[in-house]
Amino acid sequence: SRNPDPTVDDLRELRALVRCNSLDLGLALDLDGDRLVVIDKTGRKLTTDVTLLFCVANAVRLGIRNFAISVDTSISVKEFIASHNGTVYYSKVGEANVFKKMSESGAEAGGEGSSAGFIMSKFNMCRDGLLAGVLISSLDRKSITDCLRLSSKYVQIRSKLAADSRLHKDLIERLYDELGPISSEASEIDGIKLIIDENSWVLIRPSNTEHAVRISVESLADKASALYEQIISRAKLVYDEIR
Repeated sequence: SRNPDPTVDDLRELRALVRCNSLDLGLALDLDGDRLVVIDKTGRKLTTDVTLLFCVANAVRLGIRNFAISVDTSISVKEFIASHNGTVYYSKVGEANVFKKMSESGAEAGGEGSSAGFIMSKFNMCRDGLLAGVLISSLDRKSITDCLRLSSKYVQIRSKLAADSRLHKDLIERLYDELGPISSEASEIDGIKLIIDENSWVLIRPSNTEHAVRISVESLADKASALYEQIISRAKLVYDEIR
């Protein structure tokens, strides 16, 4: 059967190549080349947010300062762009939404934290794993180390809660009412994103493809799991109450 992502055997072989040759990174593409998997020098599979951060780092080196990124992207990407006097424009989750925001805002590049591809309007009009691979393989060791250090501050957890699509609106509204008091800011770009503090956020949005609500959280490495458990537990209780 067609597997869109690199298989377990592919990644095992890639890890072996990286370790045996003392390489800094290993790269693997999916079958249609729009997504990229990155392995670090220890053989650890990096998150898709780190992949995007690597691409952004090289784009900044090339002079790009305006980026469109999906609303579920790691804080580390925003921090990096801001530290280089750049501007971030947030879009709904989805490649087409990122490109739409790029077109509206004039951003020269963009991508999603939840996938592993990169868009540069002067190169390609869609997510491109090959482009991402070239950008990442062109980074020097200091840039790689700096990106890994920045990204290690945060942990992202992305999951979903099975929920009848007819109840998505009620569920999200109830969760907003209950969680709103613990947040300092809210965004309705895609579902509801609650900014808990400068290092933490929660995103609750309806799935367009299945009976489920997608729940994503990010926080500091030592706080993310507790925040996720708090949110998912509350979401389950609320769903049980309204169904």
